[in-house]
Amino acid sequence: MRNKSIVLTLAMTLIIGAGARAYAASNSPSVNTVNNRTCSSMGTGTGMGRISNFSGHDILSNLLKSKGVTESEITTALNSGKSMYDILKEKGVTDADIQNYMLSEKTKVIDKAVSEGSITKDQGEEMKSNIKENSTNCTPGQGNGQGRGGMRTR
Repeated sequence: MRNKSIVLTLAMTLIIGAGARAYAASNSPSVNTVNNRTCSSMGTGTGMGRISNFSGHDILSNLLKSKGVTESEITTALNSGKSMYDILKEKGVTDADIQNYMLSEKTKVIDKAVSEGSITKDQGEEMKSNIKENSTNCTPGQGNGQGRGGMRTR
C-alpha cells in the first residue's frame, strides 16, 4: 500500500510539473494597458531572462546601489511592502532616470548576448526596438506587477 502511494504521488508530481512547464513555455505575448498606454512583450520567445540571468529587478537593484542603498536595505523595504519604485522615488530618482537607466542596461545585456552569439544581430535589434517602444509607452510604477515585484503598484 505504501509503495502504491509513493508511485501515485510521483505520477501526480510529474503530471503537474509537465503541465506547468507547458504553460510557462507559452509564447503568447502579454499585454498590459495602463493609463490608455499599451505595453506588450515581444511575443518572440526571446526575452531578457532567456539571454542572460539579468532581470529588471537586478537592474533596479543596481540603480539603487548606485544611490547608496544596500542590499539589506532593499530587502527590508521590499519585505515591509514597498515596491522597488517606491524605494527609487524615496531616493529622488525620477521616472525619466529609471527609464533611461533601464534602457541603457538592457541595451548592454542585448549587445553582450549578440557578441557572445546567444542571439543574432537581427534578434538583438528587434529586442532593442521593442524595449525603446515599450519604454516610451509605459510609465514606471504602473503595471501588472509580474516578476519579482520590482515595479508593482499596490
